[in-house]
Amino acid sequence: MDVAVDGHRVFIHTGGAAPDCSSGAVLAVHGAGNDHTIWRFLTRRLAGAGYPVIAVDLPAHGKSDGPAIESIDALATWCFAVADAVGAPEVTVIGHSMGSLVALQMAASAPTRVRGLALYATTERMTVHPGLQDAADRGDRLAADLIVGWTHTGRSRFGHHTSAGLWMAGANRRLLEQNAGSLAIDLAACSAWEGSGVVSEVKAPTLLVLGEQDRMVPARLGLAMDLPDREVVIVPGGSHASVYDHPETATRPVIDWLERLWSGDHERD
Repeated sequence: MDVAVDGHRVFIHTGGAAPDCSSGAVLAVHGAGNDHTIWRFLTRRLAGAGYPVIAVDLPAHGKSDGPAIESIDALATWCFAVADAVGAPEVTVIGHSMGSLVALQMAASAPTRVRGLALYATTERMTVHPGLQDAADRGDRLAADLIVGWTHTGRSRFGHHTSAGLWMAGANRRLLEQNAGSLAIDLAACSAWEGSGVVSEVKAPTLLVLGEQDRMVPARLGLAMDLPDREVVIVPGGSHASVYDHPETATRPVIDWLERLWSGDHERD
């Protein structure tokens, strides 16, 4: 579906079902240089279970109009505008990498509108390697080479997906190439975000889904985050791309957590 935000077209993937967001929505926010397709395994399952899912293409990514937004704070404000556009009074935010920073910013800035957070590959300080930032600034394909090399670990580099015929490392490279014009802006936004003060303001129930072998954002960084109401799942052998490289072990915990959160059965640790 398409909605308009600030006069620009925004594409939203709904997992194949028309969402009724009047009581809230599950908002999925992708990472740097990506788009809604990283959620393909999760959104369909959530929509099939009856959740109103809205997986956005951020401005100048995927099928959404530009220009790209240059800060995490502004992306958080934009995401609330998307929620307004679909009629969602509150959201449960699922974020991957850069998207997890946006989710944290949303929860800190408007706590009454955020029911909970499910964060993949997250940390409170996401400083980008200067070599990667330089390559992205120059539009050099080295940027995609570095991200794919650091993101995909083990057999996932060469295929071996649970869904026959899928090579997610190759798909990720193509996605980064398609969104190359926004990648440098995304990476700079990640480096500029000062998250420690933001994280201290987050009170929403939070699920951390961390890859055991994540080389972009090591699991130890997520584990070090001081969140008062959190659960942690470590994906065995999981990479920075666990959400689609390990679709069963990385998405099932989110589905189970959402079921408890939305039914009111969530309990603090």
